Amino acid sequence: MSNTQFQQNQQSVIKKLAIEEASDIDLEELRKLSPIACVDLLERAAAAGDVARISSLYSALGTITADAHPFIYESWALVLALRYAHVEAARELLTREVDLLASPRHPHWAGVLLHSDEVLTRFALTRRSVTFLLNPMDPTVATEVFRPSHDHEQLCGAPYETNFDIARCCATVLTLAREARFSATVFCDLFRASLVRAWHALRHDKQDQEIAQECLTLCHHLLELHRLHPYDPHFGDERLLELMRKMFVPRGSIRVMKFICVEEPSAFFAALEELSWLRKDVELVQQLARAINLSAAKDARENQIAYLLEVLASAGDLDQVKRWSSLAQVGIKELRRALDAASQAGKTELVAWLLGTIAAADTAATPSSSLADLLL
Repeated sequence: MSNTQFQQNQQSVIKKLAIEEASDIDLEELRKLSPIACVDLLERAAAAGDVARISSLYSALGTITADAHPFIYESWALVLALRYAHVEAARELLTREVDLLASPRHPHWAGVLLHSDEVLTRFALTRRSVTFLLNPMDPTVATEVFRPSHDHEQLCGAPYETNFDIARCCATVLTLAREARFSATVFCDLFRASLVRAWHALRHDKQDQEIAQECLTLCHHLLELHRLHPYDPHFGDERLLELMRKMFVPRGSIRVMKFICVEEPSAFFAALEELSWLRKDVELVQQLARAINLSAAKDARENQIAYLLEVLASAGDLDQVKRWSSLAQVGIKELRRALDAASQAGKTELVAWLLGTIAAADTAATPSSSLADLLL
């Protein structure tokens, strides 16, 4: 039998099984399918939100293979359930311990596979990748949750016939996140994928404000969950902060960076301290500084605030320098660094204000002469 004939036979069996009642799955027909075709059948059930069929497929193929995880790859089925907002189908898969970022399995019963891991994961990355969560822009399987289907995504047969709604997709992810259904790593990567999806929606000429807003709203709620459950591994970990810090990139989305400044100012301060290009982009720093609530910056270190004051002072931004100088972390040392920056930039009005502020602080720190005499 030629490869073309084999594929046609496989597609015929898939089509037949796909239209049968879930309770009537024919084991003999199922045995005719390759391991790849079995995965395709699971994915179609997930894309349709057919919980009964998902359960029956696990039961039937599990009977044939004597394997609790009878599919060589389950993660893309979870992608489709999340993407198309089938929350019950997603729950069914998660209850069966399907890991969104898992690599394909190669059980002995599957024999020699004709497809590589990259084909099964659609050339996306899993947690095995050496760059996983290091560069937020690198795609992973989670990236595909927030994207509509594209040509040739299906493993066998016709394309999925479903409509993509970003609002329903994000709501489904949030519902399951609130139920503590994800591991720390999956939670972090779903957050990353949603944040990057917003970035791309705003980055290009044809901006999609709806996608950006829905994805940023999801990120906001995920961060809220993380703050409410700081020690629960189902709600992410310290990698969330690192991912946000890495979103400060040249020519990046200002809206996404402002979002991070509002949600997690510490990510901005860490980036400002580390990235020389950011400190040189005075206009960008001014925009981002305005977005931050002072009360949310109370944990910033003195050195980090000093960097910010230097940039604002070099721009002669008197209002912002006054605003940030009110923080408890700002002392004479930080003010003098700002004074040096303002002097080098020739910002005379700001120099005069800083000189007066430093003089007043010096006077307040020095005991009066009469009091000094009494202490002698």
